[in-house]
Amino acid sequence: MKQIEVTHQHWEWLGAALCRHAHAKSAPSVIKLIFAWIGLVEYDKGAVIITEGDRGDEMYAIYQGSVAVRRGDKAIATLGPGDLFGEVSLVAHVPRTATVSATGTCQVFRISRRALNAIEEHFPELMVAISRLARERVVLP
Repeated sequence: MKQIEVTHQHWEWLGAALCRHAHAKSAPSVIKLIFAWIGLVEYDKGAVIITEGDRGDEMYAIYQGSVAVRRGDKAIATLGPGDLFGEVSLVAHVPRTATVSATGTCQVFRISRRALNAIEEHFPELMVAISRLARERVVLP
């Protein structure tokens, strides 16, 4: 894993991607509120980003590349730019429900629990969209 310096262009992309999930207009002020708790990281092909059963303290937004999602031995999905993953354990407060690995070199925004708390407070329509995505992916308690 390699940390990448986040530029203004990266922030613009992330803001637009998150707003697409919430079906809302861009909210640059929200991105400014949460940027301290977000990082952009790069993973090499085959690198495991999250492991099923682990505790989850962050979710991810794919900036470049793609990831493979597996539950047990079963392939669940392939996700690409703009897709989110890792939200289930943050929303439901449960261990990771799948293992996610880079299918090639990929860059992902790592969004911490603190960032998600700020999103919930200042951009509730995005939190509703994230919660809906989590419910669609697994049956939550």
